[in-house]
Amino acid sequence: MLVIVTRPAAQAAEWVAALAAAGHEAAAVPLLAIDPAPDPAAVRAAWADLAADQLVMFVSPNAVTNFFAAAPGTPWPAGVLAGATGPGTSAALRRAGVPEALIVEPGPEGPFDSEGLWAQLAPRRRWAGARVSVVRGEGGRDWFADTLRAQGATLRFIEAYRRTAPVLDAPAQAALSRALRAPREACWLFSSSEALGHLAQL
Repeated sequence: MLVIVTRPAAQAAEWVAALAAAGHEAAAVPLLAIDPAPDPAAVRAAWADLAADQLVMFVSPNAVTNFFAAAPGTPWPAGVLAGATGPGTSAALRRAGVPEALIVEPGPEGPFDSEGLWAQLAPRRRWAGARVSVVRGEGGRDWFADTLRAQGATLRFIEAYRRTAPVLDAPAQAALSRALRAPREACWLFSSSEALGHLAQL
């Protein structure tokens, strides 16, 4: 059984390596491309007053990578929590230098999403009057922001990257062709509805 990993290229490579180490045949067919921020100056400006936030929530490892790339070497502000939606995002925050004590993530059993993160954040403090930034790509789910607004928090969105349609390299094209020729011999891993849309286009 061929396992097709559809995450963006950097994360797909990590998944393929882990699956191969566990004895599975796996191939990367990235169905989302990650492009730079539409307004890099706005991302740099967000760093300037980050210390005014009580929480900065990162939706993915790509959000972490692109946000920190906008201000290389800038230390994480003291006391500001960094929210992660799952272990991959948490690992990216650690690599970026965010202190362990400031990282908040879903519990070990998940779910690894905004709801899982909120379950850890809700009891930590009263969120009325807090300022919270959400670092993401263009668009995205608003559940987390809506939940915090309902608690009286002020939200701002920082668009640190763009999700676009992929251009597949030769190995990815070969894996896609193989999976389409023999669909019963492939297992697809999806983490995005956008990826499904791009697959239909391809």
